[in-house]
Parts: sequence; structure tokens; C-alpha cells
Amino acid sequence: MTNRWNKIQAAMILAINLFLFIVVLTVVGCGVGSEDTTPNKAQLRQNKLVEELYGPLVGTYGCTITETDHTNEKARLIISITTVAVTNPDGTPGSKKSPLAIFQRIAPVVADYALFPSGYSRETATLNLSSNDKSDIESIQGQMVDRKYTGTIFSVLDGEIGKLTCQWETKDTGLKDTLRDRLFKAYRSVEGSYRGTIFHFNDPKKNIPVRIDLTALESSNKQPYLAGFYDRLDHNDADLGLDVTYRPNESPPQITFEGTGLMNYRINFSGTLEDGQIQATVTTKKDGYYGKFEAQLVSIPDPPPGDLFAEYLKIQGTYRGKMTVQSEGGAKSKIEVTLNLRASRPNGTPRLLAELRRSDLERAAKSVVATYSPFADVQALKVRGNFGPEIFELKGSVVRDRLRMQVQSSAKELGELILDKDSL
Repeated sequence: MTNRWNKIQAAMILAINLFLFIVVLTVVGCGVGSEDTTPNKAQLRQNKLVEELYGPLVGTYGCTITETDHTNEKARLIISITTVAVTNPDGTPGSKKSPLAIFQRIAPVVADYALFPSGYSRETATLNLSSNDKSDIESIQGQMVDRKYTGTIFSVLDGEIGKLTCQWETKDTGLKDTLRDRLFKAYRSVEGSYRGTIFHFNDPKKNIPVRIDLTALESSNKQPYLAGFYDRLDHNDADLGLDVTYRPNESPPQITFEGTGLMNYRINFSGTLEDGQIQATVTTKKDGYYGKFEAQLVSIPDPPPGDLFAEYLKIQGTYRGKMTVQSEGGAKSKIEVTLNLRASRPNGTPRLLAELRRSDLERAAKSVVATYSPFADVQALKVRGNFGPEIFELKGSVVRDRLRMQVQSSAKELGELILDKDSL
């Protein structure tokens, strides 16, 4: 009897211990699970780390670039912390904080770059900035000590650009709009047709009536820029595309135009654009200093017909062909030409953008505004710009999926170029 009772007691003790063990496992498991299943706890920790690490650096820094040729350039560095919406693993909304740097070249070069801080360490003071856009500035490698940043700027194309020195100025970053939006807004504010006169410095009989059109566009890598068109009103064949540099941060805002036309004609405007008025100094390759240019904004782009964008969509695509070019030594060679047509509608205004690439040139193509007349009897297409040696203008017609274009160099007509559209 006693042995039987002992066995029962032992079994009961074992059962109780097993029950307690299961309870402990359950409690511990619930504790672990409650911590691991908090969907945004890791993100909250990361956000706090970003705030602690980069928060003291936030602000605007005034900078100087000392380039490799010892010339100086003004710049600005803005360090901020951005917050973007994310979705937590359990589907609930959350947020993510990330450091962001905006590097602005102010004078004489004007350009903005979005850079991403990486590898910042308080111990070593190392702060490297890198870009996703490798066309110009690739990275800045430097150190941040007492909110003074010193480093070296590198470019994929040119290697080391120069040394950078920045000093903290204010906590305000001014980044209410995105970088791209701010640039595009500045360029859109000066769009339109400007009509005026180039006044010859000595002979009024050589004064030239001129119209200049400015259009805000974006490049293939989504960077805004201004495209220009020069129309000499007293001469039918003297119009040309312009490379435009606009510096809205200067006081007053600075602008330059440069274009190359027929017979290697080159003209340069350098001056100011303020309150719809252009005042500039004019030089040409032939004459050197030519005189002064004064122009007034006379019109802003009118809204085109509502169905024009649909017509642009019909012909957009990639067209390919071959043409013969002649080198300075007289040797002839065949090159492949690719013309990309793309319909765009910034701020509701339809545009047809053209991007021409050549197999013999490595430089990136730049978009220009194409002129297309889909409602005329002959659907005429004109693409004008500085497309490298031997190509200044393409003009012709659109027939189904084929472009028949006459090629014009800066000095003469080169013949016909046939471009066929890639099949989808």
C-alpha cells in the first residue's frame, strides 16, 4: 500500500512540475513574442539613431570649392533628415527617417545635387556623401568637425574636381519643396518669348532684331534645365538652338546663351534676366565684342490644342538609321543614329522631346524640344540642336513608322537620313 501511495505521489509531483514548466514556457514565449512581433520597434530604434547621429549636423553650410586649377567657386551644402511613409510588416502605416544632403553650386556654375550621407562616425569625424546620379558629381569624401566640413569632390568624368570647405550658417534648410520641383519652378518662371534688339557698339545699321524663346525641360536623368531658341527676325536662315545657363540664386539672376549656327556662326549672350527683361553683352566668333542686347518678355507659352498630346504619343518611340560623316582628314564613315521621341506634359503643356544619339560620340544625349505639325497636310518634324560634328538640324516628315529627314550641318546640307521606328 505504501509503495503504491509513493508511486501516486511521485506521479502527482511529476505532473505538477510538468505543468509549471509548460506555464513558464508559455509566459516566456509570450514575452519574447510580444517584443519580436512589435512591427515598428526596430524602425523606431533606427529613426532615433538617425536623429541622434545627424540631428546636430542639420542646417545650411556656406561653402567654397577650390578647384584643381586653383579657381574658387561658391557653393552651399544643406544637410537634413527626411521622413517618408512606410508600411510595417503587419500592414500598419509607419515612417522612416533618413539623412539627406543637397549640394548646390552657386557661382559661376549653377547646379543642384542630391547626395546621401554614409559612414558618418563621431569618433573619426568621417562623413562621406555619395550620389545616385553618376553623370557629374559622384561623391564628396570629407570630415565634419564642430560643424565645419572639409573634403574632396570627385566626378566620374573628371576625377578630382577640387577641395571643399564648408561652415555651418543656420539651422534652417529651406527644403519645403523637393530639389527637382524648386529647380523646375525657377526655370518655369522665366519661360516664354523675349523680343528685343542687339545694338551694335558702333554702327546702328548693324543692329539686329531678335526673338529668344526659353523652355523648361528635363533631361533623360530627370534633371531640369532651360532650352533656348534664337530667331533673327531680319533673316530667315539665321535661327539656332541655344545652350542656356541660368543662375536664379544670383542677385540679380544671371543668364548666358550660346549657340552655333550655319557656316560655324557662333554667338554668345551674357547678362541678367530680371522682371521679364534681359540685358546682356553680345560677342560673336567673327567680330568678338558686338554690342548690347535688350529684350522684354512678350508672351508666355499658350496652351496648345487639347488633342496635341495624343498626337505626340502616336509618334513617340525610338527611331534608328545610318548616315555617312566625313572627318577633318576627308575620310568617310558610316555612323548609327538613334532618335528618341518622347511625349511630355509638364504642368499640362504638351511637348515633344527629342534626344539624338550617335555611335561615334560617347557623351550623353540631351533632350531638345522638337517641332511637329500633326494637323498639317504634311506632318512635318524638325529637331534642332548642337548634336556634335556634322549634325545641326534634322527636318522632314513622318510617314507611318518612318522618318525621312534632311540633315543640315553648321555649314551645308548633308543629305537624307531615314530612321525606322523600333517595333514594340
